[in-house]
Amino acid sequence: TVPPPIDAPLVQSDETTVSTAAFDDDTLASFSFYVMGDVPYNPSQQVIVQDQIIHLSQDVTDEDLFLIHVGDAMNAKQGCNEKDFIFTRDLLTSELPHLPCFIIPGDNDWNDCPNRNAAWKLWEKHFLGFEEKHWNGTDRFAPFQGSVVQRQSIRKENFAFVTHGVLFFSLHWLGGGKDSRTAARMIDNDAWIGEQVRKHEASIESGRIRAVIIFGHALTKSDLSLISLQVIKDSFGKYDVPVIFFKGDKHTFEVCESFLGIGWDNFKVVQVDQGGNAPPLRVSILGEDIGSSSSSKSNATIVLTDFIHLDRRGGVYSWAPDQLPNACGAVSRGEVY
Repeated sequence: TVPPPIDAPLVQSDETTVSTAAFDDDTLASFSFYVMGDVPYNPSQQVIVQDQIIHLSQDVTDEDLFLIHVGDAMNAKQGCNEKDFIFTRDLLTSELPHLPCFIIPGDNDWNDCPNRNAAWKLWEKHFLGFEEKHWNGTDRFAPFQGSVVQRQSIRKENFAFVTHGVLFFSLHWLGGGKDSRTAARMIDNDAWIGEQVRKHEASIESGRIRAVIIFGHALTKSDLSLISLQVIKDSFGKYDVPVIFFKGDKHTFEVCESFLGIGWDNFKVVQVDQGGNAPPLRVSILGEDIGSSSSSKSNATIVLTDFIHLDRRGGVYSWAPDQLPNACGAVSRGEVY
């Protein structure tokens, strides 16, 4: 069956235009967002993540713009039943009505499921356009209103937007088992990377875009990953702009300056801890109003750049700044990282 349509139409990208919708406000204000992933895998984790989200809801400030789940909202070995999709949908929409949430696919959400096609239809039904379907029309959705959030015409689960001088975009990048469509999916990802560069190159060169943040579920030790990582480097490495890749998949917190030997001075990979082990990671982007920001250089933060900080959430994210950076993916190619 065809999944029901998203209530609000998704804005498709148009490669012939340069998106300027997010540049109307030239003020580079401080803001934050949350990243979580790989949860819940079982009923006990459902209880834990529900408690984490309830506590997060109580801590949300005006600086917090959104939360993103970087995939694996269930355990594929348990069948990828619709109730698993519904649990995450209802948890985020009921407990975070004041914080728009994005979701991108993980391998446990469909690719590793017993019936991939059925699972993907369920993913589209419950998670495609998640932020627009459930938060459109609320006051907290204002930064994403209109045509701010763009979606790749050929792969609508890939989104992009610019806010406060930061370009955000997602890629359908999976771990887990391979399928015959992996190569085509990675080619589409590469095209989406290229589209972001073409649209925003002038703003990156001028400094109006001061950072690029990428979301994907996994990085894999494969030739396809090498190609896509090189596309990212070739696209953004020539500019003086930090590029941060946020991922999940491995269920431990890690920060690296390269992957599979591909990296450059302004590049870092941040792997979030599994949601059942740690609450969503808070990322702060400091702006011109830096004095009013709740984030500061202290033992409570991990400093990625002068203006991009990770909140250790009370020490749960335990890595100290002097442990950063290191290299990720330092084992033989072909393994899944």
